Amino acid sequence: MEDWYDAEQLAQAWGMHVRTIRRYIREGKLQASKIGGTWRIAKEDAELFVGRISKEIKKKTDDNIQSFIDEGKDKDGVTFEVCAVVEYPMGSREAQLLSQHLVSIMNSDDPTRGPAKMQFQNFPDEHKCRFVIWGKTAFVGKLLTTVSEHVE
Repeated sequence: MEDWYDAEQLAQAWGMHVRTIRRYIREGKLQASKIGGTWRIAKEDAELFVGRISKEIKKKTDDNIQSFIDEGKDKDGVTFEVCAVVEYPMGSREAQLLSQHLVSIMNSDDPTRGPAKMQFQNFPDEHKCRFVIWGKTAFVGKLLTTVSEHVE
């Protein structure tokens, strides 16, 4: 690549509209110099900008995931609910034992549970079973951990 880019080149390389690049320049988010009526962006400045944007996106994503895991709520206090489908090869007897274990957890007095559902399907001809689990993230995570521990 070159040592300098114009706004059109960056827009094409980053999959953005050229107006977006110009707005970043105007807002001071992307350093550029106007040479002969054309905005020029140094390679180093473009790399710094991309790195900064990547870090911001990663932080927002990490924060959302952590909130989702810890509290089961988003920043506005709305409760998250998740659904997980687990399909695993196992015999009918083993599937029945795992199902009973999960039902006992579902019926336990667990304050993290909240509204939750579980559906179990056994496919003996295919030597597999399927669990569909729905509820608050922490509780679904607990059930998935149980399934994981059982099948290992």
